[in-house]
Amino acid sequence: MKHFPRILALAVFTVLLPFAAAAQEATGIEILPLSQMMPLPITGDLYFDPATGIWHGTNGVYVRYGTTVLTADTVAVDSKAGEVAADGNVRIQN
Repeated sequence: MKHFPRILALAVFTVLLPFAAAAQEATGIEILPLSQMMPLPITGDLYFDPATGIWHGTNGVYVRYGTTVLTADTVAVDSKAGEVAADGNVRIQN
């Protein structure tokens, strides 16, 4: 029973991950925690609010749309409107 919460979390993550990937592919926007792109001392967090269609990322976020890459400390991506709000150490590269 000690491992049940971990197994449940893994099962939920496995079920939800394809939906998150599909939402990113549908808009052509790739959103990842920056910690997945490079070694960082902190782990970035990323979550999607299905009610609003907004992705929220904290502790370093990587956003790619076509050949344009944005990195920032925090990001909110409105996948319906195609708008991005970024704050802290914002860098845009094309």
